[in-house]
Amino acid sequence: YGETEQKLKLIEQNSQKLQLEYEQKLTQIQNEYDKVNQNLLETQSKAIEFEQALNAVQADLKAAERKNTSIVKDLQNHLQKERVQRTISNSNISNTIKNISPSSSSSSLTTSPISPSSLTTSTSTSSTSS
Repeated sequence: YGETEQKLKLIEQNSQKLQLEYEQKLTQIQNEYDKVNQNLLETQSKAIEFEQALNAVQADLKAAERKNTSIVKDLQNHLQKERVQRTISNSNISNTIKNISPSSSSSSLTTSPISPSSLTTSTSTSSTSS
């Protein structure tokens, strides 16, 4: 009977020891789970922050793109106006140059010599008109 009691006490001690080891392992696993869960929550939080920052950057990019498009259109309009103005200016200069042709002025000077009779005529004409 004494031997059975000793075996039962030994079994009880082993059982308590195993129960203690089980509880320690369970606590260790629970602590690891809590750490992993905390890391997951932090990661999710950072992911949300990143997504918000990304959305803000995308909105800024869209706004910058709209602004750049507007600037490009303004510049194209300005360049078109300058081209039209330059064309008009060049056309005016060209017409002015055509109207003042040096060959016609020099030919009229060389081909019509002044005679004393033409001087008299022009003098009498001018005095008559006065």
